[in-house]
Amino acid sequence: MTEASEAVAALIERAGRSDFDGWRRSVLRLGGCTNPIHLVGSAAYVDAATGAALHSYTSEALGGRLLVACGNRRATVCPTCAQLYRADTYQLIRAGLVGGKAVAETVSGHPRVFATLTAPSFGPVHSRRERGGRVLACRPRKAGEYCPHGAPVGCHTRHAEDSPRLGEPLCPRCYDYAGAVLWQAQSGELWHRFTLELRRVLARRAGLSSSAVAGYIAKYATKGAESAGAVDGRIRHGKDLATLPVRDHVLRMIGTCWWLGALPSFEELRLRRWAHMLGYRGHFSTKSRHYSTTLGVLRSARAEHREREQRSALGLDDRDAVLVGQWRYAGRGYSPEAALLAASVREGGDGHGH
Repeated sequence: MTEASEAVAALIERAGRSDFDGWRRSVLRLGGCTNPIHLVGSAAYVDAATGAALHSYTSEALGGRLLVACGNRRATVCPTCAQLYRADTYQLIRAGLVGGKAVAETVSGHPRVFATLTAPSFGPVHSRRERGGRVLACRPRKAGEYCPHGAPVGCHTRHAEDSPRLGEPLCPRCYDYAGAVLWQAQSGELWHRFTLELRRVLARRAGLSSSAVAGYIAKYATKGAESAGAVDGRIRHGKDLATLPVRDHVLRMIGTCWWLGALPSFEELRLRRWAHMLGYRGHFSTKSRHYSTTLGVLRSARAEHREREQRSALGLDDRDAVLVGQWRYAGRGYSPEAALLAASVREGGDGHGH
């Protein structure tokens, strides 16, 4: 019996249990999250004045576990939660540009600049160039020109957008891996110093429409180093480098992190801890305390909305009720039958087989 058929059989068996409806709802409400967190415990709505329980539920009534979405922002880890994070990022940025989400519309009149900054070069790499909608040669050079290591200094290929060679060095021996790692490890501090200076010199400039800016930045909200072919989890031991499923260029970056991380001069950079991120230790975005709303506020608003829906479904709209509960961590992931149901949600189904 194949894994798929075993999952179908398990789902059919689960459908015959008395707790199936509660279990099914707990999976569907995750919206297709790929790696949910398991909680066990109980919760109840109690009357704020009398303390009487108005409605209660336990993890046992939900198939033994309460499943909670993982909330991971990386698309390679969980596309569903990453999509939600990307949407929140869009709303956060847009609110800071034109208002909304409790931010005054007067912010639309504030000075603003949308600038794209490019990191320094650490050696020639394959790239995709366009002009007038036409894809150009990667790195045109005269035939017969070679670097000191005997590799061609040019590339006449017109790379596709998804080419795995994009970003790869033309000659790995010419590429400054140590410089690249150290720049990424200190880019957070470099950015901090840059923004301090930027505030002193920027004046208002014409830019794109606000939605375009928000959409552009939100596009990268769920990307990490794994988007460049790296791994999405920390590397615990040096011996693991030999079995990493990555390209040579990425492996050299990770290996350089591991090598530099052992040197006392770079101890404070914690390069081994962040080797899976190719040395980068920060977050993709940062904002001042006075700009826009926050991701925390957006998440709280969504949680409050869901609680209002739940109260309404339970007939507690007019009651002064307080939700109390006790939960503890009990693992993560899906059983085969739950994974099958979650997959149907991700593929556009509703769990009914439509």
